[in-house]
Amino acid sequence: GAVLGNCVPLSSYFEGWNWTSVNQLFDDMSLNYVFSTLGENASFIKSQEGYSDYYPGFGWFGTLETIDNTSMYKLRMINDDAIAFRGSIINVDEVLLSVFAGWNWIGYTPQMTVDINTALFNLEENGEFLKSQEGYADYYPGFGWFGTLEEMSPFTGYLLRLTADTDFTYNEGDGLARIAPSLTNTSYDQFDLNIHDYEYNATMTTALYIDDSRVDSYDYILAAYDGLTCVGYTEGLYFPLDGNIIFPLMIYGNEDDKGNTLTFKVYDKLSHTYLDIDKEFVFTPDMRLG
Repeated sequence: GAVLGNCVPLSSYFEGWNWTSVNQLFDDMSLNYVFSTLGENASFIKSQEGYSDYYPGFGWFGTLETIDNTSMYKLRMINDDAIAFRGSIINVDEVLLSVFAGWNWIGYTPQMTVDINTALFNLEENGEFLKSQEGYADYYPGFGWFGTLEEMSPFTGYLLRLTADTDFTYNEGDGLARIAPSLTNTSYDQFDLNIHDYEYNATMTTALYIDDSRVDSYDYILAAYDGLTCVGYTEGLYFPLDGNIIFPLMIYGNEDDKGNTLTFKVYDKLSHTYLDIDKEFVFTPDMRLG
């Protein structure tokens, strides 16, 4: 999402899958009202508890009938579209998220992008793992959240894993709006990855070894393949807890890809050559390795 000059927040949705949330309040919170302007550009939506299909000429119908401010939704689009939201701004301190040990699909209530450690300050020590459609972070006791997901942003949906049931509100910190950063990954044409083609993702926090020597430079890209299709890639990231370079890989897939064998290659940016990796993994949606 972005904010227009006239302060009407615009949320963009792309063809395929979108992990989204709504941080405004409307007199009518029904699915048919909140997403009415998408029309036939949308086809399917689901929350952690229900789902609905879009029927042209009729509207949304299914077990998911209303939208709230605390949930994440996976929205499938047939075409790109956007919504200019004109609801009421909610008071972040008054919206309590009741989340449980294990996995939770959560929305994001603030109106601005906030550093992840600030935003989730009220979770205390019960956080374990957080991911969006584009990145992820682990919680390290005594240190905080760290990973490719550094900030949380409006209209984004998140998958949160907890060690204990918790009630929390978001923390906006100093209240200064920040511009969302570009993705950690630079775009490389040869990998040809569109994350919106996939409903699920999985994560692998990895160390890379070449000839038994751990890679300690940013000259390599680690890429995952399902057959000949690239399903994820990452550059090296400095890991402040031990001073090493890690490769935080997010891998994408759909329901039909469950159980597929993943192979890996390393791209050498200096020599423009590929190295094969002899290790293989099996794709499981939401798996977390590392």
